[in-house]
Amino acid sequence: MSLSLSSISVPKKVSSCKGRFFRCVINNYIGSDGGYTEQVKMKPLKRMSCKGCEDCDHIDVGAQECLDNDCPLVIENPVHGGTYRLDIGNIGTDWESGFVDEWDYIFTKQD
Repeated sequence: MSLSLSSISVPKKVSSCKGRFFRCVINNYIGSDGGYTEQVKMKPLKRMSCKGCEDCDHIDVGAQECLDNDCPLVIENPVHGGTYRLDIGNIGTDWESGFVDEWDYIFTKQD
């Protein structure tokens, strides 16, 4: 009796995850000490975002860990009122093992 592993087909998982979306709000003001301040705030858009799945749960945890460890979330050229998706980018791999060992969380502008 022989078993052929080549005849076993594993269905590919199709991800329907939309990801996490945010609206950029930029506030400019002069503080009580006379200093100019620009605040960039990313407000979550719950209706546009994924309701929660195993594909996007790690993004919330990873972004919070990133903020706890004082590493910035990258926002290139923020636009007031713009819609952004939180993605993973700048992926670096270990040259010996080939495993991913560093990455950044990047807000990419959606049109």
